Amino acid sequence: MRSFVFCLFVCLFASCSTILSKKSPSFENMMELSPGQSSKKEVLARFGKPDEKDFLPRKEIQSKEPLEFWAFKKGKAIRFHMTFLKNKLQSMAYDIYEEDPEFNLKFLLDKVDGQFQVIKEPVRNPHAMPSKCYLVDEKKGVSILVGSYKKAPSFVSFWNPSLGKKKKWFDDSTPEFCIAGYCSRVTDPDAWEYNHCEWLEKMVAKKGRLRNKPHLQRNH
Repeated sequence: MRSFVFCLFVCLFASCSTILSKKSPSFENMMELSPGQSSKKEVLARFGKPDEKDFLPRKEIQSKEPLEFWAFKKGKAIRFHMTFLKNKLQSMAYDIYEEDPEFNLKFLLDKVDGQFQVIKEPVRNPHAMPSKCYLVDEKKGVSILVGSYKKAPSFVSFWNPSLGKKKKWFDDSTPEFCIAGYCSRVTDPDAWEYNHCEWLEKMVAKKGRLRNKPHLQRNH
């Protein structure tokens, strides 16, 4: 009987130790991983099983191999998610909330390496001004989505730079938008020159981390 109780205690202690050793889905802990190098086994050892798993449609990826999607929650909200090609981590991303220290853009930039290009959201709706800016370093495989109203980041992503991104960061089409039956579209060339990301360009340049001036993606 004593041996049984002892074995039970050992098993419970081992189980509790395993649970306690799992890391929370925080930004700091995610940064210990490296796209293109970290494996599924390493992720499982650090964070345990993902809260959600799926496979991305083939049309969304260039590889013939399926791209596996994992998501980890903190409470009820997904905090970071990642993709794998076969056994290797290929990309990872973290959603930033106002209570996070990373919501402070200067704090976040001190933790993320890169020489950034500023890409601004184009003016597409004649009834509303754009509000999004991207900081992108495709050579290192990192991007930060920043809102110009609160001047704060909402999303940061990392990917395996050897794969190349080849991403269109914003939709540059100019569809019609209608209000009360009145429809219009952006046609004024001056609208394309509006730079709501100028403050971000100056901030990053002041840190010596601006790759080049913001550019606007546009159909020709």
